[in-house]
Amino acid sequence: MANIALTQNDVARVHESQDEVYSFIAGVALNRGDIVYADSNGKLQLSDGSAAATAMALGVCVTDGQAGEPVAVVKRGKVGGFTISGLAYGAFVYISDTAGKLEDAAGTKSNVVGRVIPSSETTPQKQLYVDFDWAVVIS
Repeated sequence: MANIALTQNDVARVHESQDEVYSFIAGVALNRGDIVYADSNGKLQLSDGSAAATAMALGVCVTDGQAGEPVAVVKRGKVGGFTISGLAYGAFVYISDTAGKLEDAAGTKSNVVGRVIPSSETTPQKQLYVDFDWAVVIS
């Protein structure tokens, strides 16, 4: 059980024509690669798997933004910049108990948000596919 490392400057959409991206307003300073949820005011905060409310993630930020600024968030699609070479093909990716991070095992509140998939288009041959379920109920 470990957080998945990332290279912030490399976090980006892999197939822009095939992913689902939304713009939201940041409630705190956010960086590319941060995993986020919407607070009771509709502003983005760092997601956290230690509680049901904060484990309800909307997606992964692919732009930086200060509080009050819009940020782009990938809900569904392939996202680069995460260090997944040590994970097996088909491995699930979860919301971490560490705010804003992904993990290779379930946190306190389990929420699967991605999977390691094969690709013949890039080197290395593994890609992170995310699919944040906005209707999931976490208890």
